[in-house]
Amino acid sequence: MGAYSDIYIVDATLDARTKKVAIKMYRTSEAGENKERMNEHARRERLVYERHLNHKNIVAFLGVATIGSAPAIVMEWYINGDIVDYIRRNPDVLRLPLITDIIEGLTYLHELTPPIVHGDLKARNVLVGEDGRAVLSDFGLARILDQIEPDVVNWGGTNRWMAPERINPLPLAGDDTHGPPTKESDVYALAGTSAEVITSKVPFQFCRYDFQVATMISRGACPYTEESFFNADIPDGAGKSKEIWGILLPFWSVDPAQRPAVTELHASLQGDALSALEEHH
Repeated sequence: MGAYSDIYIVDATLDARTKKVAIKMYRTSEAGENKERMNEHARRERLVYERHLNHKNIVAFLGVATIGSAPAIVMEWYINGDIVDYIRRNPDVLRLPLITDIIEGLTYLHELTPPIVHGDLKARNVLVGEDGRAVLSDFGLARILDQIEPDVVNWGGTNRWMAPERINPLPLAGDDTHGPPTKESDVYALAGTSAEVITSKVPFQFCRYDFQVATMISRGACPYTEESFFNADIPDGAGKSKEIWGILLPFWSVDPAQRPAVTELHASLQGDALSALEEHH
């Protein structure tokens, strides 16, 4: 279930066989500004679907539909749910291969022509299939670069994972607008998502309210503490969480131009992921 949609699991006949699929149905009950945002989410997700994405770490889109008056998207059903619940149910699962899956999915999006930025990357928007593979989902805030956009008043997003250049430092003033997502802001969110997989804690977990989070981000604060990583007991091997802390720090740079590209994070973690698999087996 999302901010403007509900998920239904149904049996469908595809290629002469019956399988369970997920139908994401946008709520027509929304009104006013919420309805405008809902329509924008649905439009963006359809645009991404129409690009015919095909990657093992991207949710498999099966089709679009209108049910009654509600726009809907049909997708594969991922039996393990999102990565947060998956890790909670499987505490001994290796974290680095999951993070590598997320990185490879985002790399695929960023290297398309034209590129796609996800716009709302966080652990709750990463699903896990029956085979334990992680896939990126929820493209309601995605942006296709180099494409003429309608006037967008509010790009939306989730504060805790949002880069400083996108955040509005004064949400209490009744203005919750955010700047457009970019590759650089995706990379910032990727670091937060990776840290969430390692620590099982959301970014700025020491802040209770959104306005506190927005203030911390606008001041350039790091979403995690060194201690939260050092205390993370993950099954990938002794000291791995400490190593990853050092790798992720540059990706939280306040200056977007100083953040490494997603491919650099992949290169840094790839050796760690392989060694973790070897140690585990």
